[in-house]
Amino acid sequence: MKKKAIINIRVALPLDFSDENGKKKYGTPYFEMNSLGVIQNYIKYFSTETDLNQFKQLYKYGQIYVFYNGTEINSVFNCIDWDIIDKEIEHELSYLTKNE
Repeated sequence: MKKKAIINIRVALPLDFSDENGKKKYGTPYFEMNSLGVIQNYIKYFSTETDLNQFKQLYKYGQIYVFYNGTEINSVFNCIDWDIIDKEIEHELSYLTKNE
């Protein structure tokens, strides 16, 4: 079943990926914006496997996005099932139409 989620993201800041002492924060989820201005629809995680040259280039041009706040991470995994919402709306509209 396909699910959709609406999330709030923002352009990444230096403290999203390292602390005040420069220690890297591995495991930080992020999204990349491609050269066409489209934000990729899958989550990447900052890790030792991350291509730092590519990452720095994208970061330099504001193409790295992170969750707006920590609660957004949980929201993605507990996202709304829009198929159920659509069916509920159809049901309510058909009920209202019959009773007019």
